[in-house]
Amino acid sequence: MTYSNSFKRGLQFVAHWEGGEVDHPNDPGGHTNLGVTQLTLNSARRKFPKADLPESVSDLEPKHVEFIFYHMFWLPIKCDQMSDSVALMVFDGCINQGLGAMGKHLQRAVGAYVDGIVGSKTIAALVAYQQRYGCDRTIQAIAAERALGYARTGGLLEHFGRGWYRRLFSCYNTALSDE
Repeated sequence: MTYSNSFKRGLQFVAHWEGGEVDHPNDPGGHTNLGVTQLTLNSARRKFPKADLPESVSDLEPKHVEFIFYHMFWLPIKCDQMSDSVALMVFDGCINQGLGAMGKHLQRAVGAYVDGIVGSKTIAALVAYQQRYGCDRTIQAIAAERALGYARTGGLLEHFGRGWYRRLFSCYNTALSDE
């Protein structure tokens, strides 16, 4: 499959931050490899039974990660309908904070109805917000919602907060550098 340059860029950014296999006892994502949790892999195997995905995240290869990220995150949250810089901020948030949480962050940022499901109304609100305030402020608004999401994690912030915020600031700077 041929992926868009926007997706490839997002994938490259996420790969820098996700790294290899981890199973930190305090991480609610649990056993993870290359940014894919075991729960996400199980879900992808059910949804795409012919995709030839491994049973364990330990056996993931980059081609599996690309497939999962594209079909389980990029397309469902409609990154293909966003500017490249906004798509980067949203996609990275999906991988780091989860699809539903990132959907809510995006909806709060642009004043859309908040249900976590990004559809045509959320995209319309995003387009209107970006037309009214510009891309820089749109990225800023999404970043602020992501930051608030981290703040709501309670005790997890002590374990993971510095890394999460470094990643968010890096994503923010990378997204703005394209504008």
